[in-house]
Amino acid sequence: MERRAMKLFTLAAVLLFAVLPAFADSFNVFVLQIAPDGDRTQIQLTPNGNPLLHSTEHPPGLEFSVPSFETNTSENAVSATLTLAGQLVEDDEFTLDCQPGPCGFVLIMNNGVPFFTEPVNGVVTLTINGQAETFNFRYSTATTPEPASLLLFGTGLAAVVWRKRRRASA
Repeated sequence: MERRAMKLFTLAAVLLFAVLPAFADSFNVFVLQIAPDGDRTQIQLTPNGNPLLHSTEHPPGLEFSVPSFETNTSENAVSATLTLAGQLVEDDEFTLDCQPGPCGFVLIMNNGVPFFTEPVNGVVTLTINGQAETFNFRYSTATTPEPASLLLFGTGLAAVVWRKRRRASA
C-alpha cells in the first residue's frame, strides 16, 4: 500500500513540477492598432480570442510585439508565420540576441499584406526557442468613415434635397 501511495505521490509531483509549468510558459502577444486619427492602442491576442483588427496604413501591415519572455540563452530562434484568408502572407525567421532573463521584441509584417474590403480570418504563429503559440484574429483594411465626415456628408446631402424641393415648389 505504501509503495502504491509513493508512486502516486511521485506521479503527482512530476505533473506538478514538470508538465504543468510548461503550459504557464506561454508569452503575451500584442498587436498595435493605429486609428485614422493616429491614436495608438495595444490589443492583446489570446489563443482562444478572435478580435477584429483594422489596418489604416498604406501599405497595410500588422505590428506584433512580445514585450517580455524568459530566455536562458543569448541567441534566441524566432519564427513568425502570418496567414490571411487562408493565404500565407509572410514567413520570417531570425535570431534575437539578448541577455539571459527577460527579453522582448517587435515584429512588423507589411510585406505583401493585401487589402480586404470585408474582414477575413487571420492566424499568426510565433515560435520562440521551439515554443509555438498560435493566435486567431479577424483582419480588415477597409477604412471606416469618421463621425464628423458622415455628419458633413449628411448635411450636404440634406442641403441638396432641400434646395431641389424649394425649386420644385416655386
